Amino acid sequence: SDCLSLSSVSLPQKLALLDDCAFENCAKLSSVKLPTTLTAIGDSVFKNCASLKRINIPKSITNWGPEAFLNSGIEAVDFEDGIQEVGYRAFAYTDITTVALPKSVRKIGGEAFCGCRNLASVTLNEGLTAIKKGAFALKSKLSEIIIPASVTELNELTFTRCDNLQAVRFEGDAPENYQCRGPGYYYNIDEISYTVYYHEGATGFTSPKWHGYPAEIW
Repeated sequence: SDCLSLSSVSLPQKLALLDDCAFENCAKLSSVKLPTTLTAIGDSVFKNCASLKRINIPKSITNWGPEAFLNSGIEAVDFEDGIQEVGYRAFAYTDITTVALPKSVRKIGGEAFCGCRNLASVTLNEGLTAIKKGAFALKSKLSEIIIPASVTELNELTFTRCDNLQAVRFEGDAPENYQCRGPGYYYNIDEISYTVYYHEGATGFTSPKWHGYPAEIW
């Protein structure tokens, strides 16, 4: 960490753990290949690595520490099919523009892509079951997002303060575990505004409003 001239790292195969803060604040680090044996990324491993623009996340990773790539220069992420989770605040406040999850992902951690101001496209996979609080919150460029039928857990604050978001489209029934706004949370819930769309025959939705949001058939 704090090696300000470090520009490239070669990690060996057989490496299983990148521990906490290993390369934090390495501002010139632009090239890292994560080995396919890696199972755990610790807290803040690549936090504030401003020159790191692209990363491949191997399917072997099963354990995420918080804020692994927080505030780094990441513009693109390639998730290998087989990975099941995106960690808490993993890519928050990065320059990522597109998120496309493989069919293996089951959970998106809280605030995983929070504060990604250039994020304009998100493709969520069928098989995803949980999208945690604030996962796509704060000023993204998203105009709409499709929620797969497999999602059973969703938090109202997932998309808070996404000023460009106009439509949240549900492919299936309303999530069984839909967590509504709660007292004392730091997001300004009054800035949440979008229309909920659902298919005719889907259960759990109400019209013309659902949990206070405009709701329509699509």
